[in-house]
Amino acid sequence: MAGGDSFYEVLTRAINDFVQHGFDSVDRVAFWQDQLARAARRNMTSSNMMHQMLKNAMNAVFRRLVERGGVLKYHRKVERFMLERIKPQLRAELDRRILASTDLIKLNREQTIAKTLQRFSGWATSIPAGGSEVINKPRAKENIRKGLVGLPFEERRVLIDQSHKLTAAISRTMAEGSGAIAAVWRSNYRQPGYNYREDHKERDGEVYLLRDNWAQEKGLVKPSAAGYYDEITAAAEEPFCRCYIIWIYALRDLPATMLTAKGKSELERTRIDVDALKYRMDAEFREEDHPRDRLGRFAGGPVPGPAMERLHTIKARENSGLSDNMTPEEMQVLATEAANEMGYDGAKVKVTLEDMTFVLGDKVLDYAGAAYLHGERKGEITVHYNKVRPGFLGNLLAHEVFHQKWQAVWEQYQVEKEDLLTLVNDLNDAKQPFNHIMKVSGEVTPEYADKFPVYALVEPMLAGENWDKLKKDDGVTPYSTMWWEEYSSGKAHIGQAFHETLAEISSLYFLSGMWGQYRQVKGVSRLWMTFYHRVAKAYAEHIK
Repeated sequence: MAGGDSFYEVLTRAINDFVQHGFDSVDRVAFWQDQLARAARRNMTSSNMMHQMLKNAMNAVFRRLVERGGVLKYHRKVERFMLERIKPQLRAELDRRILASTDLIKLNREQTIAKTLQRFSGWATSIPAGGSEVINKPRAKENIRKGLVGLPFEERRVLIDQSHKLTAAISRTMAEGSGAIAAVWRSNYRQPGYNYREDHKERDGEVYLLRDNWAQEKGLVKPSAAGYYDEITAAAEEPFCRCYIIWIYALRDLPATMLTAKGKSELERTRIDVDALKYRMDAEFREEDHPRDRLGRFAGGPVPGPAMERLHTIKARENSGLSDNMTPEEMQVLATEAANEMGYDGAKVKVTLEDMTFVLGDKVLDYAGAAYLHGERKGEITVHYNKVRPGFLGNLLAHEVFHQKWQAVWEQYQVEKEDLLTLVNDLNDAKQPFNHIMKVSGEVTPEYADKFPVYALVEPMLAGENWDKLKKDDGVTPYSTMWWEEYSSGKAHIGQAFHETLAEISSLYFLSGMWGQYRQVKGVSRLWMTFYHRVAKAYAEHIK
């Protein structure tokens, strides 16, 4: 018998053999059962290929949920910071789910083959010895092989189901690692063609308490009539269940019936805690929180002086139609002194006669100045003498200086973020709480703000709604707007758009004549102004 014959071909020969000879011995049945089992396994997708298919499918789910942050749609109060923190646990869940799915498909295959052989045996032993000419062979083939014919479909269903289970497992691990207090059941019973369970439909919208959560330990919450989540089958636990969970983290998101008297009192207290609420939602820059000297400067901040006054005078004369001539040497002296007054090391500013160009959008532009943020020239600022009018020098220096300040603040923010993450992970590994150090949103608590000062200032600006709003508000001048357009078209990194927007705000600030003092610049959103002032404060007090 040929080694590559299909199951259909082997089954055809087996049926023909029994039509001719009938059931005349157990050995005849056993022989054909063995041949059919071999053909069935031979014609299936190989185990290695199936494992790779499973691995690819599960990895695609993991990339979507974890690496691209898709799981956060089920966790509306949690930021990517927390997702990164528990990523190793989620990776372990992925590996476990791949193995479990592979074992399940293997088991289903063996059961399908066993049922197919059982149907064949039942049919074969019903044929009288000596054979029969009245057998409907096509119908016999159809009845015997129907399980194997549907196997690829069933394996696809298993793959889809296991993807739902992986999604649910990742989401629940995220909830447990981020301090969720309750689960809202969501059913897809409205989805056309979905064979939902009636009891799952009835759960839609019910809120289940997570047992022994932090709010329950403090006596703030109690279960609703629905009870605890661990008292029911979990979402996606039962075969082919497509239900999912939206996780609750805040008392204000719970039904009032789930709050104890103590919980209601705590909720009322937090509702009137304007500082905590506005800090999270708007990252408000409140003057009373940031003491300054009698001139309105941050501690260690820039000190406007004669050089900046001269730059303003030159600018005013230019606006009046008068012009000032300045040699490269004179521009170098003024630029050095002005940079010092702006709070940056003037020795790093170099006036050059070299001309350079760059491409932005569909335009080739001349460099008026450049801030070197990386490499051997890191920290250096160049002023291109041939492209800079004396009246523009102040705007340019303010722009380039703030590039350097923001870069330094950003790098320190990354250092503090890594240190904070290490501290939180160490506590988590030791099974100790960390909510006294970091909030669910990813912000550091007030008690630890002094230990991570730059992170405390910057993180609220880059979290949740603020991040989206900064991108929506985008540029503040035509130049910075062009960078946001480049980012939107995939030709620039978002970091460049942020850099240019902050630098342009600094330039506008110089033009306002109120350098170093808190004020709202016309044409700049309140959130971007807040961001600018936080960066200025971080640099003045913790970097310089």
